[in-house]
Amino acid sequence: MYIMINMDRIRKLIPIGTVLIITSITLIPLFNNSFFTIHDNQHIARLFLLDKGLKQGILYPRWVDIMGFGYGYPLFNFYPPLTYYVAEFFHLIGFTFLNSLKLMLVVATFAGAIGTYFLSKKFMNTTLSIVSSIFFAFFSYRALTLYVRGAFAEFLAMSLFPIVLFSIVHLKEKPTVYRSSLFGFVLGLLIIAHPLIAFPSVFFIAFFLMFNFLLSKQKKLFAVYSVLGTILSLCLSAFFWLPSMLERKFTMTDSILLTELASYKIHFIHVFQFWYSPWGYGASLDGPVDGISFQLGKLYILLSALSVLMCLIYLIYKRNRIDASIKNYLIFLMFLVISIFMTTTYSKTIWSSVKFLGYLQFPWRFLSFTSLFIAVCMGYGFTFFEKILKGKSFLKPFRIVMYILVLLLLITIHGKYFKPQKTVTFNETLSTSFKEIAWRVSRSTFEFIPKDVRTIKSEYNTTIPGIAESEISRIPFSILNGSGNIQVLQNRFNKKKFKIDALSKMDFRLHTFSFPGWKAYINNKEALIDDNNGLRLITIDVPKGESLVEFRFEDTLPRIIGSLLSLLGGSFIIALLLKSFILQLKEKH
Repeated sequence: MYIMINMDRIRKLIPIGTVLIITSITLIPLFNNSFFTIHDNQHIARLFLLDKGLKQGILYPRWVDIMGFGYGYPLFNFYPPLTYYVAEFFHLIGFTFLNSLKLMLVVATFAGAIGTYFLSKKFMNTTLSIVSSIFFAFFSYRALTLYVRGAFAEFLAMSLFPIVLFSIVHLKEKPTVYRSSLFGFVLGLLIIAHPLIAFPSVFFIAFFLMFNFLLSKQKKLFAVYSVLGTILSLCLSAFFWLPSMLERKFTMTDSILLTELASYKIHFIHVFQFWYSPWGYGASLDGPVDGISFQLGKLYILLSALSVLMCLIYLIYKRNRIDASIKNYLIFLMFLVISIFMTTTYSKTIWSSVKFLGYLQFPWRFLSFTSLFIAVCMGYGFTFFEKILKGKSFLKPFRIVMYILVLLLLITIHGKYFKPQKTVTFNETLSTSFKEIAWRVSRSTFEFIPKDVRTIKSEYNTTIPGIAESEISRIPFSILNGSGNIQVLQNRFNKKKFKIDALSKMDFRLHTFSFPGWKAYINNKEALIDDNNGLRLITIDVPKGESLVEFRFEDTLPRIIGSLLSLLGGSFIIALLLKSFILQLKEKH
C-alpha cells in the first residue's frame, strides 16, 4: 500500500517535472558567471542596499543611503520589494548577489509555469495543461521582460498572476477559511511584487471572482471568503502600498516620470505589430517602429484563432448547448481580447479618461496578462478538438504526436528570443561601489527624489536633477558656518549620530535629502530642520559647546498604519493556515 501511494505521487509529479524541464530551456543564458545587458540595470545595487539595510538591523529599509546621488533615497518606500527579498534569501545562504538574482528568476519562471499548469488543470486534462503552461513560459513578452528590459519585478508579478487565478477557482470548488487565506496570501504577494501589474489585474480578478461566484454551488460562502481573502491581501501588503500611494506626492514621480520619461501616450502598440514586429534590444518609441518587439507570435495568433473555430464547431456538435467548458473558455477569451485591446491605440480614450492608468507608464504592460490568457485559450482549443473526436481511440497516438510537434515548433521559433543581446563580465565589487550606485545608478533612477530638488534639462530635453558628479560626497556632513570638532558615532540608513564640540554657533548640513520622516534631535530635543536649499538637504543650527546630534528616519502615520495592518493581516493568515494544517493532521490520525 505504501509503495502504491508513493507511485501514485510519482505519477502526479511527472507532469510537473515535464513542465520544469521544458521551461528551463528559457533559463539557459542564466547558467554562467556572467551578467547580460538589460534596460533596467539597477538590480545588483538594489539588492546590495537591501542586504546592507538588513545587516544594519532594519527589517524593511524604506530609506537607503548611497543612492540618490549619495544623498539617500526612499527606495523601498516606493519600489516593490518582493523580488529582492526572494533574491536576498539566496544571498543569505551563501550565493553571490548576481547568482541570487538569477536564482530568483529561476523561482519566478518555474512559479509561473507551474501556476499556469495547475490553473489549466482545473479546466482541461493533464496533457493539455502541460501544453498551456509551456505556451505561457515561451510567450515572447516574457522573453522581452526578462532578457531585454530586465524588468525582474514585473516578470515575478506576471508569474504570480496565474497562481492568483488558480486560488480563486480553488476557493470556488471548496470555500474554506484555509483556501481564503491562501487566496489572500498570493494576492498580497502580487501587490508587493509589482503594483503596476497588481493594479490593472484588479479588473480581471474582480470579474473572475464574479464569474466564479455565478458558477459556485456555495455562493454565500464563496462571497464571504472571497471578501475575506481580498481584505487579508490588502492588509498583508499595506506596509508597502499605503505609504507608497500617500507619499508619492512628495517625489518627482508625477511631475517628471509620468509626463516626460514614461508617458503612456507614446507607448501604444499598433495592431500590425502583433503579427510582425522585428526582435530588438532597443527602446519603446512613439509610433509603430520600436526598438523592441511587441509581437504575439504567428503561432500564438493562429492557434488562438483556431481555438475560436474549435469552440464554434464544438458548440454545433453540442447542438448549441453551452456547457462549463465553453463558459470558461469564453471568459478567458474575453480577458484575452481586453488585454490586447488595452495595449493598442484604440484604447486611448480609456487611458485618458481613467487618469490613474497613467501610472502604468506603458500600455503594452497589459501583455503581462495576455501571456496567460492566450496560453489558456490555446489549451482550450485543443480541448474542444479532443471533445469533438471523443471516442475515436485510433486518434490518440496522433494526438500526442501532434502536441509534441506543436511544442517543438514553439520551442524552435520562440526559444531563440530567450537570450540576451550580449553577456558582460561581472565584477561584484565594482557593481556595488559607491561611485557606481551614487552616480551611474542614481542618474538612471531618480523619480523618488524629493520633488523640489533643483532640476536641469538633459541633452534629450528631459528634466533631470541638477546634480553634478563633483557634488557627490562620501562624507556624511558639511559645516556651512562655524567651526568645531565632529565625531561620527553612527551612520546607518535610518539613524545618524554625531558628537559635536562647536567653538561657535554652527550651521550643520547632513548630506541627506529632506523627506517626510526625517527628524533632527540635539541633546534628545527635536531641532528645526531647514531644507530651503537647491538640493533640499537637511540643515540645522547647532549651538556652541558640546552636543549630541542625532538624525532619525522615523515612520510617518501612513507607514505606521500600513505596518500595523500588515502585521495584523500576516498574523491572521499564519494563524488560519496553521489551524487548518493542525486540523488536517488530526483528521489523518
